[in-house]
Amino acid sequence: MVLAAVLPVTLDEFSRLPIEESPAWEFLNGQVLQKPSPTFYHSLLQKYLV
Repeated sequence: MVLAAVLPVTLDEFSRLPIEESPAWEFLNGQVLQKPSPTFYHSLLQKYLV
């Protein structure tokens, strides 16, 4: 397993990143994270809730 140090990013830096719309990205506590794709169970739950 390889661990890498991640330097914090400011909100201003995040807003200037050349990120495409898909897949979705989010800014959380100074980190830029790619949102995971929904799982089968997530989609199934959505079906029952709607």
